Amino acid sequence: MPRIPYIFPEPGEDPVADRIRQRRGPRGLSSLDGTLLNAPNIADSWNTFIGTLRNNNSLPSDIRELLILRIAALNGAAFEWIQHEHIGRAAGLTTAHLFRIGDVSNIISTAPPLDPLTSLQRAALAFVDASTRLIRVPDEIFTTLKAELESSLKTHNPDNVTVERQIVEATTTVGAYNLVSRFLVALDVDDRASQHVPVPTTPHALYQHYSIDIDRSVTLHAKVRFHPTNPKAPALLFINSILTNISLWSSVLPALTTTYTLITFDQRGHGGSSSPRTDSTIPRLAQDVACILDYLQIKQAHGVIGVSQGGATALSFAVQYPTRLRRLVVCDTQAASPVDNRAAWAERIALAVRDENGMDTLAELTTARWFPTPGSPFIKGGKHFPILRDMIVGTPVQGFVRSAPALQSYDLRADGLIQTLKAESRKEDGMRILLLAGELDGKLPAGLKALRDEIGGDHVEFQEIQGSGHLPMLDQPERWLGVVEPFLRS
Repeated sequence: MPRIPYIFPEPGEDPVADRIRQRRGPRGLSSLDGTLLNAPNIADSWNTFIGTLRNNNSLPSDIRELLILRIAALNGAAFEWIQHEHIGRAAGLTTAHLFRIGDVSNIISTAPPLDPLTSLQRAALAFVDASTRLIRVPDEIFTTLKAELESSLKTHNPDNVTVERQIVEATTTVGAYNLVSRFLVALDVDDRASQHVPVPTTPHALYQHYSIDIDRSVTLHAKVRFHPTNPKAPALLFINSILTNISLWSSVLPALTTTYTLITFDQRGHGGSSSPRTDSTIPRLAQDVACILDYLQIKQAHGVIGVSQGGATALSFAVQYPTRLRRLVVCDTQAASPVDNRAAWAERIALAVRDENGMDTLAELTTARWFPTPGSPFIKGGKHFPILRDMIVGTPVQGFVRSAPALQSYDLRADGLIQTLKAESRKEDGMRILLLAGELDGKLPAGLKALRDEIGGDHVEFQEIQGSGHLPMLDQPERWLGVVEPFLRS
């Protein structure tokens, strides 16, 4: 419900309202205008400023509307999206474009297969994401946008517009429409604050987002990419590490789209999922996976793939539900938490809650641990660090506090891990198991190799990803796929 009343003066009663009507044309005053008119001076200045951005902007109209629509999607401003979707379509944005613009979870891969965006549109998308999410735009993203705008102006520039003007206009458009979306959501204009942004789906139903209630206190956000032509395509489910979200897999998913239905989700307390009221455990997280498959009416996944905390969760899922998967891929994890893990995670929890910059510090320390190669693009100062930093800092502190205890003192061996995997992997057409570790990930390669030997049998293998740290699907995606794809087909 709108938090303040609308004011709609009759024509001729209020000069400010009349100036807004002149800009709006036949549509007349909107709910946004009615809210702003509670402060006429603000409404008048707003009308002039936004009117200039809309009507005296040299940016290509599709780029201008892409910036605005992406902001609406990022900030959950349904009213803003609804008002601009038809303008975007008139500017040449198709349903495929709009779907890509509205898919705010796919932030690592810049040009996945079938991406309808042009190189300029992709550059603009990266710019609006960085400016909105991070404030400070990395040099690489800025220079890429500038180069793409310069290239566009060389092709068509009858008014001799400079690239500097377009950079100022793009930056101002992003800032202004972030203000618009925040105003709309904060004051619940047009009763839209709680409405999901109505992003259209493509004819091929590339992705669908789901909110899955697990219990009274936990709702999980899942994203499913259905196979475009085969509704019975085998399903792969991916489980994240702590402090990440579903975009963790963006670099490797495109290569799997032609064969599988792909399921990603945010674990409790992360991304778009709610934070639990009690501490998480690895077995409980594995039960969440079963709930997701139940919700999607998938009796057996072709593969369950997990990394770090997600790898431990995948192992626990295989123990609890051994008949619900055919292939198990476990990356960079352990069968049981080391004794010193309790103190290490307690220190990280204390760091996160210590002050308002705790998660920022945690991001810097965590990425350095995950990617130990000097000069890695994923550590502070690297071109991809802002993406990882955004994932980590975007994790609610309470979500992290409730999630970290799962890694402090679990023991899957005590839950029957070895016996179950031995028995299941030796059955005819039984479970096949791939244990993976980044070469540079401390003691984990040796630990997973020992686990392979402990389970034994022809259907259990270990592979080391050369040149990789803790998250090989990010720093060595081609090598990761080179091992995982053949295994999934076996």
